Amino acid sequence: MLASVILASLNNARSKARDARRSADIRSVQTALEMYYSDHISYITSFDVQLDTALASLAPNYIASLPKDPGSGVYRYYNNGTPNAQYYAIYVPFENKAACYMCGGSTCAANLGWWGINICQ
Repeated sequence: MLASVILASLNNARSKARDARRSADIRSVQTALEMYYSDHISYITSFDVQLDTALASLAPNYIASLPKDPGSGVYRYYNNGTPNAQYYAIYVPFENKAACYMCGGSTCAANLGWWGINICQ
């Protein structure tokens, strides 16, 4: 019985660690996107696709390598394929809280959402 309690606690700690890594990974990507924006006066244009596909041009000049989700989820990048994009959203599939979008640019605001999923607070 004690072993099952310890195992459950260990699994919970692991999922929280993966969520912390997700947050850190996406903040690194956001920093790279802001550097890209500074050089190009727009974000990378893309429809809703996997982050590593959409942002491949960031590596290695703006970020050493693009992160992969540490679990079984997939990060996604979106800005409606708008030319000279002034915003972006990155879908983050958290385990211990609701999945949400981290965003940047001119339309990034609290309570804004895409496809019914809120911006991360």
